[in-house]
Amino acid sequence: MLLSREYLISSIRTIQPTYDSLSCVIEYILLFINSLDCITDIIIKEAKNSNACTNLFILYLLNELLVKLNATEESRKAHASNIKTVKNTLKEILKIGQKKIDIIKANSTEALKNTAVTLSKKFKEIEELIHSKQESTKAGKAESKEKKKRETTKTAEKVEEKKEEIDETYLDIEYLESLCRKKDVKGVIKYIKELKKTM
Repeated sequence: MLLSREYLISSIRTIQPTYDSLSCVIEYILLFINSLDCITDIIIKEAKNSNACTNLFILYLLNELLVKLNATEESRKAHASNIKTVKNTLKEILKIGQKKIDIIKANSTEALKNTAVTLSKKFKEIEELIHSKQESTKAGKAESKEKKKRETTKTAEKVEEKKEEIDETYLDIEYLESLCRKKDVKGVIKYIKELKKTM
């Protein structure tokens, strides 16, 4: 099977910050991990041609790819050069994105400037992730696995409790319809907030 540049470009242009969108592209990249230099060149080119939001999504993609490559000690050793390539690409796209944000801040309306501030914060969070050197030991990994297991158990218990609570509460459609007929927006909002509290 050959690497399809068109598919990769299309995937990057339509990338969304969802698990499905990111994982599909990551799995495709992992299929062609031997062509990572070519793939990162395509990604950088697309980052230059896209807006700051897409650059942020590309950063999310590369960060998740980095997590996959660092998943195990064996994987980390096998993909040492690939990890370095991905980190360098992350840094390059951070620079590209920051330049685009600076342009938005300098030449845009107030609404876009506010968006640029939010994007800038997200870019800084990713930058901190890249620059932080987190070397986890085996003991740390075992502890984190145990912690995840406890959190999963707690989450499952909470879900069960919520299910029981939801079974006990119900939506009063007639009351909600009467509020809508009266065009009582405040009443509808109040009712929805009360429902949220019970769920």
